[in-house]
Amino acid sequence: MMNKKQKLELLKRYEPNLKFTKGELFFPTDAEEYLRQCSLWSYQPGLGSKKIFERGEIDFETLGQNPPQNFGSVQYLKFTDPLKVAQYARYRFGRLRRSERKKTFHAGPGRLARVGYSARILDALFSLSLLTRGRVSGDQAAASAIRYRGMQKESQRFQYYGRVVEKEDWTVLQYWFFYVYNDWRSGYFGLNDHEGDWEQVSVYLFKNEKGDWEPEWLAYASHDFEGDNLRRNWKDSQVEKVGEHPVVYVGAGSHASFFQSGEYLTELILPPLSPLMKRLRQISSGLRRLFGVGNRAGQDEGYRIFSVPFVDYARGDGNTIGKGQPLKWATPILINEELNWVSGYRGLWGWWAKDPVMSENAPAGPMYDRFGSVRKAWYDPLGWAGMNKVSPQIKLTARSEQRIQAIRTRREAAENSVAEKENELRNLSLEAQAMELRPHLKAQYEQHSRWILQLEEEIGLEKAEIAEDQALEEALIRFSGELDDGYQGQLREHLQNPQEPDRQLGLRFRWLAEAWSAVSIGLAIIAFVAIALFAEQYLLFAALIVLSVILVIEATFQGRMMGLANWLTGFLALVAAIVLLTEFFTPLVIGFVLLTGGYLIFDNLREIWS
Repeated sequence: MMNKKQKLELLKRYEPNLKFTKGELFFPTDAEEYLRQCSLWSYQPGLGSKKIFERGEIDFETLGQNPPQNFGSVQYLKFTDPLKVAQYARYRFGRLRRSERKKTFHAGPGRLARVGYSARILDALFSLSLLTRGRVSGDQAAASAIRYRGMQKESQRFQYYGRVVEKEDWTVLQYWFFYVYNDWRSGYFGLNDHEGDWEQVSVYLFKNEKGDWEPEWLAYASHDFEGDNLRRNWKDSQVEKVGEHPVVYVGAGSHASFFQSGEYLTELILPPLSPLMKRLRQISSGLRRLFGVGNRAGQDEGYRIFSVPFVDYARGDGNTIGKGQPLKWATPILINEELNWVSGYRGLWGWWAKDPVMSENAPAGPMYDRFGSVRKAWYDPLGWAGMNKVSPQIKLTARSEQRIQAIRTRREAAENSVAEKENELRNLSLEAQAMELRPHLKAQYEQHSRWILQLEEEIGLEKAEIAEDQALEEALIRFSGELDDGYQGQLREHLQNPQEPDRQLGLRFRWLAEAWSAVSIGLAIIAFVAIALFAEQYLLFAALIVLSVILVIEATFQGRMMGLANWLTGFLALVAAIVLLTEFFTPLVIGFVLLTGGYLIFDNLREIWS
């Protein structure tokens, strides 16, 4: 086990460089200083909210001192108070000054222009839902930015919290970053806003033959995702490094982490549509296996119609914190379960907006999720990134040899079992032959026959397993030899649906496309209402015309007119086939039966004459 000094040295050796997008307002900061700026509240069902600590009374020591709570209660911090109109106006005016405009974020191609019409409908429904559920007020981001700027003026400090976990063959370095505010929605047209934001990056180390630490895998947290797609191999060409310091591209406002600079199309699947999405994926996967078409990388393209699109801007063209940069990390602070503020406080690290879908509520601390349960990234840092099935490269040869020996032992045992059963089978067969033509042994003969059939089936299954083990053993032997020759494996074979920057940023008539995407839903609603009011007798016909116009405009902007033409051709062919079957069903069936009979006669006669 490492001591505190060794853990701090290891954390500093591999601490990441964080690259932000131009216009980012919030950076990783001292969580304890944030606490001093907050008041602590407790909500009790039926009693409402009550202030527990005033601003200036909270630090790491007092935060974990919580009284017992009833079911349904919520504890939360409050960082800011609503701005007055004049304060908000001064803030907005200050942002518009020339000195500020140079630092201001500018969006790329509109997010709605990158997706289909159906996704825009869902986006409209999502936007309307914000009016009926808890949400963070629009001026709260401004208030947080003002207060955070004051904190930075007093002491500009860029802080991370490090956790070192030794699990099996791995030593995991977790870098936890705290931001006072997530302004993804109000600042960058994203999914949500909330006070407080904990994010993390993990580095997975092993000890090499010389006893020195060596990194092999990285995992970057992105929203609430988990699994293989979060990690990359240290030697992957997509992993940028400054010496031994990995580079992390941080999403503007959301503070999600990415391996490459760019703009990431992130899609929210609405909960009511999740079962439909799952079923369609299963059907599509079955069709791909059956017909051998499609590819894994693009298998989710067709499901964008069921999700709400948002863009994570991780351009990396703003400030950078880390090695070789003007902005440096402060000395890391070690955290673990023994710290009372980490394990003792299960409440929210910011304003509780009473949002039933949780996204506008502040998150909990590094150890817990919003519901007060321990995060998977905390209790299972290997399984969180799919690392519980991965061994260090240096140990693969020894593990392969162990598996070869285990399979060989299992195969030899199976071969001995088959030999014994085959000997028994021959004895049973001999006895059965002796019973034939002996009426008084009928019952025993039938029992022997059943035993023989059962034993033959068991022997067949065991021989099949022996053949499979033999093939597996041969594959492991070859793989072990390849490892000895320096084979490093396929660095991305674990990726099923990795997050990649959106490459399809080129739209025809870009500004027109963005304008159309912004107004298309509203225009369609107005058009359908107008048809219903003034042309009710032509409702179906007029609706088809409106739909056709929308499809043509969409295909033009997306450069998919040929695809639309192919789709329409297939659709019309299907309609024609349905009409033919409906109108001429009986003659078609009779003709098909006559042709089938004629073919069978011809095929059978051809066999005789050949």
